[in-house]
Amino acid sequence: MLKSKWIKFGFAFLVIFLFLQFIVPLLILANLEKPPTTSGHFINTYEESKTRFLSYEDDLIENWNTVRSDSFKVDDDATIDLWWADANQEKTNLIVITSGVHGVEGYVGSAMLDIFLEQFSPKLNIENTGLIIVHSVNPVGMKEMRRYKENNVDLNRNFIYDWDSFDKDMNTDYEDLKGFLQPEKEIGTITWRDLGFYGEIVKTVLTDGSLK
Repeated sequence: MLKSKWIKFGFAFLVIFLFLQFIVPLLILANLEKPPTTSGHFINTYEESKTRFLSYEDDLIENWNTVRSDSFKVDDDATIDLWWADANQEKTNLIVITSGVHGVEGYVGSAMLDIFLEQFSPKLNIENTGLIIVHSVNPVGMKEMRRYKENNVDLNRNFIYDWDSFDKDMNTDYEDLKGFLQPEKEIGTITWRDLGFYGEIVKTVLTDGSLK
């Protein structure tokens, strides 16, 4: 009897998961209007967004005396691009704005950068305030309309640059959750990855609790 209940529970869980994963997104998308290529500050292609970002030099040099750009190639024409403007006199403050840590969110980030430069940057004290703006930290994810990097890494879960020099004793409870937060095996298909993720959540809550 107990085994039968677990089978029914597992089947119900699978049906709900598939419904939420596939059917609900399709229903939502079916009722959404496709945005135009350009709508105010919002641009919905990576290439056009990048082109606009690279054109900001004229706007920046109107205020800052020293302006430079940099670009880091990630894959083909997918690059991490940035503008750097030094404070004109005393380097007291530095504002850093990044976008697109989760690639698909880069489109909103691009619009926010455009709004910032148009409406807010003229109000800064450029004599003691510098500015760094970054277009899409995750350019491949932005270009392909996905959350993850080109190698399926979620940048919002991987901020530690050098694990060997990181003091792991800072958070002793982390070892209990390491297998869940930092899996060692490669990700297969996104569907099975998500299904396993939800299963691991249930398992972790049952074994380690919901608050650590």
